[in-house]
Amino acid sequence: MKSRGTISPGFASASVSPLAHYKFYVGEGEWQLFNIVDDPGETVDVSASQALRFQRMLSRYEQYRDAIIVFLLTLLMLLPFYVGYRMKSE
Repeated sequence: MKSRGTISPGFASASVSPLAHYKFYVGEGEWQLFNIVDDPGETVDVSASQALRFQRMLSRYEQYRDAIIVFLLTLLMLLPFYVGYRMKSE
């Protein structure tokens, strides 16, 4: 089974950016890249033939993932203070 963690390139649409023609996700234990315009069935992994595009998309994903982790950790650190404040004000 494949995890459908699609990475879209910012706000670009398929008609503007060729990156929007690609789907990027983990399948069979490693990241894969598919051209969803030329291969809608997602049968051919193009990560090797599109190595630069693949690395760019992987880098964007890692930046996004790291930002989410920092946000969630910050939220978890601040939550006890918020709960304590709310309990004192009641």
